Amino acid sequence: MAIQLIITDAGRAAIINDANNGTNTTIISEMGVSPTNGAFTPATLALPNETKRIANVSGEAVESDLIHLSFVDQSSDAYTVRAIAAYLANGVLFAIGGTANPITEKVPGSDSMISVDIKLVDILASQITFGNTNISNPPATTSKPGVIEIATPIEALDGIAPNLAITPATLKAYIDAKIAEGIDAAKLGGQLPAYYAAINARLGYVAANAADLMNVWRATNDGSGSGLDADLLDGYDAADFALVASFAKTAMATGSQSLPGGLILKWARGAADNPSDASSQFVAFDAPFPNTCLFAICGIECSAGTGASNVHYQNIGLPTTSGLAVERQVAGGAVAYDIVQTTPLIFAIGF
Repeated sequence: MAIQLIITDAGRAAIINDANNGTNTTIISEMGVSPTNGAFTPATLALPNETKRIANVSGEAVESDLIHLSFVDQSSDAYTVRAIAAYLANGVLFAIGGTANPITEKVPGSDSMISVDIKLVDILASQITFGNTNISNPPATTSKPGVIEIATPIEALDGIAPNLAITPATLKAYIDAKIAEGIDAAKLGGQLPAYYAAINARLGYVAANAADLMNVWRATNDGSGSGLDADLLDGYDAADFALVASFAKTAMATGSQSLPGGLILKWARGAADNPSDASSQFVAFDAPFPNTCLFAICGIECSAGTGASNVHYQNIGLPTTSGLAVERQVAGGAVAYDIVQTTPLIFAIGF
C-alpha cells in the first residue's frame, strides 16, 4: 500500500542548522500510529488520536534523497492503523501521512511491522539516522522474500553472480551487447566470409531478375484454356462435373432418382389384388416424366407361395409419362383365382 508522507515545516526546520547554511544530523527515534486519517499539511504539528508511539525504529538511506524505514511493535496491544507519524529524538513531528483504508490491524499476540519510504526535497538522506538497527532484512532467495542487490550492466554481461537482480535497463544492455556481437562467419563450418560471398558462383546459380521471372511465369500461364485454371480439375471445367443437385431423388416405395444428363429412374408399387380378383389397374409414378417414358417393366410381389399355379402381371399397351396399365393373369386358362394376394411392382426409365 502506498503511503504519502509529508515532511512538516517543524521537521524541516529541525534539520537546518543555526547558521542556516547546512543541515544537522537528525535522528528519527519514534513512530506514532493512529486509527484516524486526516488532511495533513506541512503545518501539521501532531498526529490526531494517536494510539501509541513505537521506539523500535530502524532504517537507512536508500538514495541521496530517499530513506527507507521500518518499525515493529511486538507488544500485546490491539489497534487499527490508518495514519503514521515520524518523530525526531527531540519530539518534533518530522513527517506524517495516512490512508483512508487501514494500513494494518494489530491483534493481541501478534507482531506488527510497517515499512515506508520517504522522498526528501532539499534534504540529504545521509543527514537522517535512526534510533536502532535491530530489524532484520534477510537476503532474498528463490523461496523467501527479502533484500536483493541490483546487478550492474557489467555483472549482467558476465552472467556469473547467482544473487543479483536484473532490471529492465541491465537486461536491455545485455541483449544489445549480444546482438552487437553478431555472427562470426569464421565459425560457420570454419569458413571465412569470402566463402559465403561467392556462394552463388560456386553452386552454379545465377541471380534472377525481373525479366527472368517474366519468362518463367506469365499472365497467360493460368486462366481459361491454360490447363492451370483454378476452376479446372484435371483440365475439366467445374461445369463438366455433375452437381449434387443433379441427383435428386424420392426415397419412397413409389419414388424416383434423377441422373446427370436428364435420365430419370422410377419405381412404383401398385394396389394389392385379392386372390379372387382378375382385374387390371393403372400403376402411377410418383410424378410424371417431364418428356417421355422410354421403358417400363412389371414384376410381382406375392403374399405366399403360389403352389402349382403361376400368377403374373402383363403390360397393357405402352407406358405413359404418368404410369403403366397392367393386368393380373393366372396360368392354366379358366382356373379359379382363389390363390394368393399379389401386388404389381413397376420399374421404368425415361427423361
